[in-house]
Amino acid sequence: MLSISAAIEDLCGPAPAPRRPTVLQALRRAEPGTVSAARERGRLVALVVLDDRRAFVVDDKCPHDGGSLSDGFLDGDQLVCARHGWEVDPCAGICRHFSVASRQIR
Repeated sequence: MLSISAAIEDLCGPAPAPRRPTVLQALRRAEPGTVSAARERGRLVALVVLDDRRAFVVDDKCPHDGGSLSDGFLDGDQLVCARHGWEVDPCAGICRHFSVASRQIR
């Protein structure tokens, strides 16, 4: 299911981004099965915590159209972009169409 915020962004453009927590700050608050916005060394990233508690950092930019992956959701172990439903494997950094930068957090 696509998000309302993604639909609004499609129509109006992106809203100013609020200050994001660091990856470690976001990881402390993250629950299994969640996606959240974070920052790492000046880059915008999506923090993905799978149900088995493995955590990954993915560039917060959908390879499809640059939408924010941190607005997305998990479908199993796949990160689904809220804008148009493209799926990214956060473990491997692979989308069916393109690769994205990804790394596992200890």
